[in-house]
Amino acid sequence: TFPTSLTNIGAAAFIGCSSLTPLILPDTITSIGDGAFSNIGGNIFIEFESMPVGWSDSCLEGTITYWYSEVERTDGNFWHYVGDVPTPWLV
Repeated sequence: TFPTSLTNIGAAAFIGCSSLTPLILPDTITSIGDGAFSNIGGNIFIEFESMPVGWSDSCLEGTITYWYSEVERTDGNFWHYVGDVPTPWLV
């Protein structure tokens, strides 16, 4: 979980990091740079309080991304908590 004082995540900020799941990004984030979460070596689970302006998938190159949803979703890659473990909804 990132602090609410965070407003942007720079390009390549977490490139190559493999211990970033799940990410809970506060609604104070206004931009995420290209490749910010690239090549993390596995799946990434992201929960946005609200989508940043200018958000693009270019910050997630080479990753399988799951988006948080409290209700079961089968129309894309979505995850939820089972206990304290982030778990993809089965598609």
